[in-house]
Parts: sequence; C-alpha cells; structure tokens
Amino acid sequence: MEEYKFREVDHPLFGKIITTQDEAGYILYKATEVAKAIGFIHFGQRLNGKVDFEVITMQVRNPLGYIIRKKVRFISEKGIREMISRLGQLETKNVVARQKRYIKLLQQ
Repeated sequence: MEEYKFREVDHPLFGKIITTQDEAGYILYKATEVAKAIGFIHFGQRLNGKVDFEVITMQVRNPLGYIIRKKVRFISEKGIREMISRLGQLETKNVVARQKRYIKLLQQ
C-alpha cells in the first residue's frame, strides 16, 4: 500500500486545496474542493464511471473532532478538464429540461 503525503496549497484557480502525488509523480487534487471551486457540490454520482478518480484513504477530522480514516476522491489535472466538461454537459441538459418544463407550465 502506497503512503501518500498530503499538502494544502494555494492554487490560483481553486484557492486552498489539498494535493498529493501519484506513483508517477503527477499532482492529484482533492476532487470535492475542485468541484466546489467551479460551482458544483453534488458531482460524485453524476460522474461515476465518466471521469477517472483515484480513491485514497486519508485521515480527516470529523465534526466531533475525532480523527478518522475516510476514502477521498482525488483527480489529476487531465481529469479536472474532463470533469469540467462533463459537469458542463450535464448542467446544460438540466437547464434545457427545466426550460422545457417551464414553457409547458406557462402554456397551460
């Protein structure tokens, strides 16, 4: 099992974000923080199987203050571009569906 070292960095686009490195030395970013920075909160199920995440177990502090081990999704820079593209496509479909529904309601 690989030992990951986590760092909090100040990214110019995402603000403060937790990063680590994969076996090849590429930087991985905490996916939830990337998603929040680009305006999406609930992304996991919508992107399941469409974007490559690396699930890493890390120690985090829970709301009660205890340190627990939690599986956290991390994403590469290439994966971030794919995530933004996929979320944009999904959001566009949602907006179009909402618009159609509102037009139907207005026509009644």
